[in-house]
Amino acid sequence: MDRTVSIHEAAHSVAAVVLGPDIKSAQMEEPPHCSIGFSTVATTRVYIEAHIVMTLAARRADAMIGDGVTAAANSDLEAATGMARNLVARWGVGSSVYSHSESEAMPSRDVREDVRDVLERLERGRLYTLNDRLETTAAGVWAIGDCAGSPQFTHVTHDEFRIIRDNLSGGARSTGDRLAPYCVFTDPPLAHIGLSERDALRQGIAVRIGKLPMSAVLRRQATDETQGFMKVLVGAHEDRILGFTMIGADACEVVAVIQAAMLGGLPYPRLRGAHILQLTTAEGLWQLLLSMAPA
Repeated sequence: MDRTVSIHEAAHSVAAVVLGPDIKSAQMEEPPHCSIGFSTVATTRVYIEAHIVMTLAARRADAMIGDGVTAAANSDLEAATGMARNLVARWGVGSSVYSHSESEAMPSRDVREDVRDVLERLERGRLYTLNDRLETTAAGVWAIGDCAGSPQFTHVTHDEFRIIRDNLSGGARSTGDRLAPYCVFTDPPLAHIGLSERDALRQGIAVRIGKLPMSAVLRRQATDETQGFMKVLVGAHEDRILGFTMIGADACEVVAVIQAAMLGGLPYPRLRGAHILQLTTAEGLWQLLLSMAPA
């Protein structure tokens, strides 16, 4: 119990130290949607958001390094929800129109969604919103890597550096059309890009699936590394490659071939018919794609 309490309270304290300068430097202002008399307790949006972050920090710490979300953390969430509703009601955060005559116990669906969005954003410690150009709502401030909530891979952060560099020079690059592969360097390695079967099912996207055991790939037979498989997802009514997963030797190199094909919008029959260098693991792609049923 002492450890749990220590983690919980330490998280509050660390967040307070980190956010303290922002709170102290915040200018007092009257909210745009304040009711009569509210100006007597006027504060700043930054101040409220910082307090939500400090309140939720302990909840996140409990879940990450403690013994799970505690009763105290649930109380923190209730307090944070009240502050988030204040942001929506009096500061116009979100897209809903909040009526002061609405029941606090049962606000409209739009208000509840805006409150949830505020809490989700601030629980990640973000006192700003971000567009797909990686610009924040803080003037002159851009976000990258962990600060942008991006997948935690070095190659993703490097790509975001190039996006920001080009946009600062007048470019119009975004993360909207980015295909971010990943590879887990286990033995054998696991690589993936695009949609998974679970993603397709959750998003209601109809797909065709091709699968090939690594034991069918000549390169893997030659080196006696036959563990694993390749799997590809193609649109049910089109020939566009939507996703690829491989566990097996050279997976990280093979996924780069699929990434190039996806970026170029190459129909899978074109890749299937390509003359790929022998004796390579990528040569197995034509066998994988041969297993696809026609649209």
